[in-house]
Amino acid sequence: MKKASIILVSLFFGFYVQCQININEIYKEEIASGYTDSIIKNINYVKKGLNFCVIGDWGRHGQFYQKKVAYQLGNAVAGTDASFIISTGDNFYPAGVKSVQDPSWEKSFEDVYTHHSTYVDWYVVLGNHDYATNPQAEVDYSNISARWKMPSRYYSIHRNIENDSNNTVGIYFIDSSPLNKSYYGKKTEQISQNVMEADSAKQLNWLRSELTKSKISGRLLLHIIQFILLVKGLVKPMKWKKLLKTS
Repeated sequence: MKKASIILVSLFFGFYVQCQININEIYKEEIASGYTDSIIKNINYVKKGLNFCVIGDWGRHGQFYQKKVAYQLGNAVAGTDASFIISTGDNFYPAGVKSVQDPSWEKSFEDVYTHHSTYVDWYVVLGNHDYATNPQAEVDYSNISARWKMPSRYYSIHRNIENDSNNTVGIYFIDSSPLNKSYYGKKTEQISQNVMEADSAKQLNWLRSELTKSKISGRLLLHIIQFILLVKGLVKPMKWKKLLKTS
């Protein structure tokens, strides 16, 4: 089994194994010709690995530096040869979206992330701001958008490293708002109502089952508050171990 690790550089997480490569090696001809657009100098990434970018708390109708960050996200995706993007929630400020026709889809997503490299799969989870109106609309948008991937409010994906089935990364996307007791009756009335409608016990049972049966070499448990990587005991699962009651 190859050892798996996490690297965090600026806007993105890269999940990698071996063989780092400098970004300048990708753009040799372009740099020699004087091309500088879409290049973040001196970024290292892993050629033989699984690379992806992570972003969160971004939906601000293009304001408050969102477009500038979106541009650099596109550069990071291109420069690291990222396979996909993960969004960690609070996708639409201030209060989520009303429906799949909400103007925020265009103003905060489609018209902002226009860099060619960002037209890859976006795996998305919900944040508390997304619970303020209609969280199900963000799930339903998966049926409209070719890149927005949220098949349900919690789910998992599994990716092989270098097409090697013996080296697999599992990423578990958690709907953490219903698991946060402070959101019950202490936030806005709509958030409280929406989290109460979620089946938290069902979600935890699903996660316990997924982690128990999983035989992957690395486990990435993703939710809005924290990132937890379980790699053969290299990182302790912290409070999730108590919550899930798994070893």
